[in-house]
Amino acid sequence: MPSPSSMGSTSTSAANGDSREFMRPLTSRISQVLHTCCAVTGTMLLTTHAAFPQVSVDRERAELAEAVSAATETLQAGLSAAAKYGQPISARFEIGFEEVHLSVYVTNKGTLSELLVDRTTGTTSTPDSIEDPQDLVNARAQSAAMAKATRSLSDAVGRALASHPGFHALSVVPALKGGHPVAEVALVKGTDWKSVPERLD
Repeated sequence: MPSPSSMGSTSTSAANGDSREFMRPLTSRISQVLHTCCAVTGTMLLTTHAAFPQVSVDRERAELAEAVSAATETLQAGLSAAAKYGQPISARFEIGFEEVHLSVYVTNKGTLSELLVDRTTGTTSTPDSIEDPQDLVNARAQSAAMAKATRSLSDAVGRALASHPGFHALSVVPALKGGHPVAEVALVKGTDWKSVPERLD
């Protein structure tokens, strides 16, 4: 006859066995549910993550369009204001430090600088040397394009606006294309955006 202790052990083993038999399908079902939830969550995260950049871009474009349309100082006015510091080689309205400002790159005796033009008053900041590696690469390419230009960036902007009534100039950036200097003028009217190429020679 089994002792009380052995009976307790046998009962415990049997209980554990029954518990394992009961828990096995439950664990399997939980695992399957968790796997499904993770898959769905992962898909949602990927979808949301992919949507964030587009939402950010759309918001920035809308903010820029509104600011440029309401600005009292135009892109051409900014180019003219910056000309006293050197030859303008590009200009653009952009968002920096959570506000819209007009940035102009100029070259003066081989020195590449950036200055900011207040879009409401037209006042300019003191030019700062361009030190960011990628900005410096861009500025050198723009300077090389303007070295072959016989027309100014302001002239290119004026021609682009004349052929697109009601639009506002957002930026003008020159580049060499097929050996010729060409300015890409970005225009905006409400939600309508255009990029207009204008020859500079």
